[in-house]
Amino acid sequence: MLNPGFQWLDPDTEQLERLTSLSPLPSDHVEWQAILKNAAPDVLAPVVNRVAVQMASPGIHPSREIITALRNAARELGVDTPEPQWYGWPHALLEGFFSRLSEPGIILLGVLDGEGIWAGCLGGVSRGGLDWLTTFNLLWMDEPELASRQSIKDLPELCQAASSRFNRPAGGLFIYRDEFKAWRDRGWAMDLLRHFVHQQTAVEHWSGDVNIA
Repeated sequence: MLNPGFQWLDPDTEQLERLTSLSPLPSDHVEWQAILKNAAPDVLAPVVNRVAVQMASPGIHPSREIITALRNAARELGVDTPEPQWYGWPHALLEGFFSRLSEPGIILLGVLDGEGIWAGCLGGVSRGGLDWLTTFNLLWMDEPELASRQSIKDLPELCQAASSRFNRPAGGLFIYRDEFKAWRDRGWAMDLLRHFVHQQTAVEHWSGDVNIA
């Protein structure tokens, strides 16, 4: 799901943590427990030992790296593992959204509350995976006046700013938090999203005929 050369572009940790809290699956530490719970006692030690060897190199090893190593070691030893996830989001779900883009592009997601963008991110997508990830703060640093553009009607302008910044077509979705949760709980049903768009509690925009829904 992460393309070779994937980069973090100064993401806002708080924004990403809020997105994680909206995910349909538990967070990484629960995945750790699920993998280890499925390992028989005589297999558990070899799994942990393999991960310990891989993590022995100097430096900080983020949780996603540890989870990947743990998953790989468990699979090699015949242990059933839960569905891969990234920040609590299932790989299959994210890859399904990304695969809708036949050409390199940018997806913007903004989850709104009464104050503006409560959680959000911008992802550079190509070949069904992520090239980079950042948050709206990057746009606001480049063009401070955009920081006031956080309403549901401002998505087209922010898409244009992202497209100019990264020289790719950009599109995405702005949706209020309660509606996002309802959409998630309905399994991302497109008829429900269209209903929210009709109610003007969600808006989708793309530069052209392509859309992420």
